[in-house]
Amino acid sequence: MYKFIFSIFLFFVIISICQAQVRMDSLVGIDAYNFEVKTTKGKKYKLSDLKDKIVVLNFWYLGCRPCVHEFPDLNNVVEKYKNNKNVIFLGISVDGKEEVIKIFLKRKIFNYQIVVTDYKIAKKQGVYLYPTNIVIDKKGKITFALAGRVMDIEKLLTEEIEKNLKE
Repeated sequence: MYKFIFSIFLFFVIISICQAQVRMDSLVGIDAYNFEVKTTKGKKYKLSDLKDKIVVLNFWYLGCRPCVHEFPDLNNVVEKYKNNKNVIFLGISVDGKEEVIKIFLKRKIFNYQIVVTDYKIAKKQGVYLYPTNIVIDKKGKITFALAGRVMDIEKLLTEEIEKNLKE
């Protein structure tokens, strides 16, 4: 019985450690993967067509509690830039289950434009931890990449977007 309780305790300790923030400096400065996606509402995006725009990506999946916990903060960032046509927000779910996402998103509000895909785009972009937030500048270069549950993600993304808007 004690081994079972200890195993459960250890499991939750490992989960909480995995929720730490991880800087992904190896991605910063490189060209972003030229993805082509379609949102759950049918809008198509190709990164190469978004030159002169700032693209903010959030990679997430349904079972990722830190991903879901940061939705309100990410929604606040979207709200700040809702009238700015030069900032595009894409939430890329790696679940690949469009119907599940549509049902899930009826219970949870996530104001990014949602893309449902498999792990291909995430892998090509160098994403292996979730959630991962990436900002791509007007030239298609990654200027910001951070993974894990970040308590001040709203502030960090806003600062990065503002910096990129000035350039």
